[in-house]
Amino acid sequence: MPYVAREGGVPGTGAIIGRYARPQPGKAEEWLDATHADLQPTFAENQLAKLGQMSAEVTAFIYARYDQATQSSLGKFLVTAGNAGLTNRVAHISAAIDWVEDLLNYFYTCKAAILATTNQTELDAESWDFSTYDAAADPNTNADPLVTIESALAIAD
Repeated sequence: MPYVAREGGVPGTGAIIGRYARPQPGKAEEWLDATHADLQPTFAENQLAKLGQMSAEVTAFIYARYDQATQSSLGKFLVTAGNAGLTNRVAHISAAIDWVEDLLNYFYTCKAAILATTNQTELDAESWDFSTYDAAADPNTNADPLVTIESALAIAD
């Protein structure tokens, strides 16, 4: 595995445009070992894969605490509380919104660092750590303020 199809259809030349488990007569008859250099991801593909991994992790991290519906509801309650002059409720809800914003700022900083890499060694050295944004983190960090819809609505002023 795999048999490959190449741009231009000439074995050994051109970019690989298809990979198959079995030969495809007239299309993919060239077999390459899985370790062949032509089958290894490019640096740009590795960058995109790393960005995709980080994006999936930050999304899961946020949604585990504030899913889409909760974020939307808190946003609506923030506007309503602001219009009603409920300053303590606004401050409470704002803590969650600020937490998401801070986390996304960190994400985009990491993304910029990944995109700034120019080789695989630099790319491999890039990492991220969302744990300082966890509720169990040091309270002097950007720890999750644990805002819930119920806690927001319980604040009457």
